[in-house]
Amino acid sequence: MSQSSIEIKGVNDALLVTVPDGAWSDVAPQLVQHLEEQQSFLTGAQIILQLNERDLGAVEIGKLCETFDALELDLWGVLSSSLHTESAAQSFGLQTQLAKPELPPLESDPEPDDLDANCRFVTTSLRSGHEIDFDGHVVIFGDVKVGAQVIATGSIMVWGRLQGTAVAGADGDLSAVICALDLSPRQLNIAGILARAPERDGTPEPEMAYIKDGQILADPWANPNSAVAPKKKRGWLFGR
Repeated sequence: MSQSSIEIKGVNDALLVTVPDGAWSDVAPQLVQHLEEQQSFLTGAQIILQLNERDLGAVEIGKLCETFDALELDLWGVLSSSLHTESAAQSFGLQTQLAKPELPPLESDPEPDDLDANCRFVTTSLRSGHEIDFDGHVVIFGDVKVGAQVIATGSIMVWGRLQGTAVAGADGDLSAVICALDLSPRQLNIAGILARAPERDGTPEPEMAYIKDGQILADPWANPNSAVAPKKKRGWLFGR
């Protein structure tokens, strides 16, 4: 099984991680490796595992909980059509129905200077014809489909696949960036500098696009402490 078959998308205020079919003894190590590689992006998010029809008992669910705890990840729920898996998950206090998770309250209200009112959070995928135009940063927990457009005067972060058009730094902010778990846009625009992605070589990986020396570059958006060596940056086209 390739790691590219493990899918991550935004659902309400959580991230849904879908694990494909296959022998659990083969799938589990791949899942752990994938979580390790994505740890810096998943930290702080409530995560739901979609296990489909897979039949897991308390031992397997317990090991999953231990793995998530060791990686400092928040395993909020497990979805499965298997009653055995559902029962085992419930025994560990995990949710087994897809519903909007309750976020824990802050211990104290932050000072006004700590509040960033210039950030818009979108908890659904954007389909063709949808457009967001926001004065500030935009964070999307989902995909941006072909035909959708996101415009921000700040940076854009997509916890999913970016296939549509993204315009960051719309007012000329050269420090703006565009990040996505799968950066495959029809067109990128940062502070008026245009680029389109070249043909991909290999499986998707998280990337961050930014401006350097008057052109758009894209580096792997990876945990700097990860033992996994990052791939080479891709050459982007139409950079000014």
